[in-house]
Amino acid sequence: MKKTTLKIILVAISTYADGGNDPQRLANAKEIKQQGLDGRLRILQQEKSCVQAATSMDALRSCEGTSRQAMRQLEEKQKANWESLKASNQQGKENRK
Repeated sequence: MKKTTLKIILVAISTYADGGNDPQRLANAKEIKQQGLDGRLRILQQEKSCVQAATSMDALRSCEGTSRQAMRQLEEKQKANWESLKASNQQGKENRK
């Protein structure tokens, strides 16, 4: 498993753990999760179309490279989203004290 993916998973887990049963936090976490799933599906569908249209091995390799780059960008975006949610959870905890 990639280090970035593992970090995203750990941040997500800690975010869920910090969120308790707050409905708004749950809704925000679900939205972030769904955005990630939708993004991965979109990237896979684009890669599938690219592979089907490929007419050479170079074109096929290009499909894979483009897909990898898109996945990395999505992972970074998701990481930022989870970090933002975690920060807002921490701020909410401090405000309740």
